[in-house]
Amino acid sequence: MIDLLNGVVVHAKKGIRSEYHPIQSALTNSSQPVDIVKAFQRLHPFKTLYIADLNAIQSLENTGECHHQTLETIHQLFPDLTIWLDAGINSASRAEKWPSDYIQIVLGSESFSGIAQYQSLTSKLIRPFTLSLDFSPQSYLGPEALLQDPQHWPAQIIAMTLSQVGANTGVNIQILQSILSKAGKQGVYAAGGIRDINDLLQLRQQAVKGALIASALHNKQLTSIDLANLCA
Repeated sequence: MIDLLNGVVVHAKKGIRSEYHPIQSALTNSSQPVDIVKAFQRLHPFKTLYIADLNAIQSLENTGECHHQTLETIHQLFPDLTIWLDAGINSASRAEKWPSDYIQIVLGSESFSGIAQYQSLTSKLIRPFTLSLDFSPQSYLGPEALLQDPQHWPAQIIAMTLSQVGANTGVNIQILQSILSKAGKQGVYAAGGIRDINDLLQLRQQAVKGALIASALHNKQLTSIDLANLCA
């Protein structure tokens, strides 16, 4: 999992985006996205990479196409890597900017003003997508109907607890269990607060499909052996 802002990987912490600074990683001295992905892949042969394009999510003036080439370079180096991309996509025109087969778009609930906007977009999507149910430190971000009615959910759901992201405080079990209780056949992925192998084992016991991890990798709280054993 990496967060991109103005072309570099930043340290996302507690969802306070104004305080995101270039990542300081124990895996590499660089904050360049390609170097970070190389470091992750040296640690473990990950099959999926989640990328948050913070320029696009925040509709910054310099958004433009600033991260398209970055994603293309990552794909050229790691052609078997699937990228889950959250780029503030809330319309068909935004979705059409990312047609590549190696990209699976993530629809963040925070990007939608209402359920009608979400339904209008998803009715036009042909390829599979992932839904991120986003929670700020204060509350859920997005249309309430999207949170409460799993009929609107695709096959893959992210429980994105921004207050936990980068905080090294553990997973918000209450939010995660609430989403799990509504999910049917959907695979639920936990994001935010994962510290070590024990957290991942706890998530597995709760039938969580997977997890988005960043800080625990950068801080070497998860090792290659941990990850290999978990995937064995």
